[in-house]
Amino acid sequence: MKRLYFILILSTVPGITNAQKEFIGMASYRLTVVGADQKSEDSMNIVFDRGRLKIMLHMADQEHPGAIYTSTIIEDFTNKTEYVVDEQTKTFKADTFIYLSGLHFHDTNKPDIINGIKCTKFMADTASIDKAIMRNAGCMVSQEHLKSGISEFVFMNMQPVIINNRLVIDFLAEDNDGLQPRIYIQNLTELPSVEAYFSLAGYKEVK
Repeated sequence: MKRLYFILILSTVPGITNAQKEFIGMASYRLTVVGADQKSEDSMNIVFDRGRLKIMLHMADQEHPGAIYTSTIIEDFTNKTEYVVDEQTKTFKADTFIYLSGLHFHDTNKPDIINGIKCTKFMADTASIDKAIMRNAGCMVSQEHLKSGISEFVFMNMQPVIINNRLVIDFLAEDNDGLQPRIYIQNLTELPSVEAYFSLAGYKEVK
């Protein structure tokens, strides 16, 4: 549980530019800790639709060394519904999606280029940071990848994914031990349609 909590403290934020394009597709993320002795093998994929996100966390299974555990969640902003999907049992649970972000970011108006993507730097507002978890946090928000249907999304109130209707490309925090958890996009793939990723056909709903 501590590992998952740590993982969810990372990733995404957008800026403003003239070359804005609605992004429909998948982003592949790398989850690391700057300065850690061991390299993290954890990763994450997020499928972006106009009003939906499908989040797939891939984490090392602590109970089965060498195995990977995947956690899948679908966030439907249009219907205000969250689906927790169990891929092994082919079941899902639906619940009301209530989005209340505790971590807030402000635009520093400082541009940069990350992996060839024009970005703007955002920093977490000091008052919104839980000092028991982190000292500070910042992210690089794409100026090029627009999400018109979703204005802001901070996953689990700790990991910024969309800010100001744009994708977060790189997220870096500093915890109280001096370590720096980081989540950044390794690959962005535009797709003509992502409808198949959100289909729950063949899955059984559980209460």
